[in-house]
Amino acid sequence: MQLNFQRMALGGLAFSPAIAVLFLPESYKLSMLATLGLPLATALICLIGFFTTKIASQSPTRRGVRPRISSGLLRRNALRRPAIKVPAPQTLRAYLGAVLTPDSAESQRAARTGPETVDHAVARAMLRILDSWGMTGDSPIATLPDDRLAELYLFDQLMRGTPDLAGALAQQFRSPDILLALRDQIGTIATRRATFERQRHAFDATRRAWDNQSRKLRPSALLTALQALDWPDSDLWHKVVMEHDPTDPAQREAALWCALQPSCDRTTVAAYLANLTIDGHLDAGLQRRDHSWLAGVQTVIENWNDGHYTRQLLALDPPDAVSAVAPHLSQILDQMATTTGQARWPDPRGLFAEYHGRAPRPRDNWCLQSGQLTAPPTLRDYVEVPARDVA
Repeated sequence: MQLNFQRMALGGLAFSPAIAVLFLPESYKLSMLATLGLPLATALICLIGFFTTKIASQSPTRRGVRPRISSGLLRRNALRRPAIKVPAPQTLRAYLGAVLTPDSAESQRAARTGPETVDHAVARAMLRILDSWGMTGDSPIATLPDDRLAELYLFDQLMRGTPDLAGALAQQFRSPDILLALRDQIGTIATRRATFERQRHAFDATRRAWDNQSRKLRPSALLTALQALDWPDSDLWHKVVMEHDPTDPAQREAALWCALQPSCDRTTVAAYLANLTIDGHLDAGLQRRDHSWLAGVQTVIENWNDGHYTRQLLALDPPDAVSAVAPHLSQILDQMATTTGQARWPDPRGLFAEYHGRAPRPRDNWCLQSGQLTAPPTLRDYVEVPARDVA
């Protein structure tokens, strides 16, 4: 349809000189015919029509005009009042050039190891936008118009900014729902990458512990070894809590320490308190008058109620393994308050529920009795990596 319309328009343009002659005064028509003659006047009109059509049908590029980039991302006039301040074009070219071609050693290492990074995902999305604009090549940012630079910058900030900022920026784009959905995908990439980085740090910390551990056995070796780790390992905390022997003072102390860590998974804390209740260890602690340990358990409950434990990634098997323990703990807390004559401990709010998530990763190279590592860590026990990345 567009081609037919163009043909009709050009055809009309070709006849426009002849049509224009029809509206000339009679005296001008007679004068032109008398001067040029009918054949020559007709030829002149056709020649003018030919050149008019030739010029009009040329592409912008052939006329020396820069080709127009396809429609932008933003709504009309959005750049007049952007939601955030847009830097100068020179600054934008440097910033966006770095976004598209991260060259730091850390960026290159991250791109080769583990899941995709946010930087790579945003750069990939920007390259698709540039391709849709017809801007390809080794350095598309160098020739990009200033308004398109601003659009890419606002797109970048929408992908990386806070939820409030993203919501405000999205309303200035033509397709806010699509961009917010893309932002959600990049958020998933960020979460996956952050989990990978945490687990990789835990692996590195355990490898350093293996290299530096003393072979001398100590009464509090397990707690000492846990405290010596320079990166938290929630899977290890879970192993200690679930597998420790509560009758062994060293292991009991280590399990309480794990449950008190802010990095301890909510699933682990729930299992800790449930096991103390079901197995009668709270009663045992009261009978042996272990006031320091009991105060620590009370702190775990208070920390739970105060929202200190923010991460819940691990699953229980079955997920509802602790869901029926609440009335038993409440009864024990009543009895403890009566026996001691002290204020009753608070019930942990919302703790005894179902816990879904991933299975805890193995930490079989830790011996809870000796508090030592029996073998160096294996990367596959910490992160999911291709075979080429295993160290």
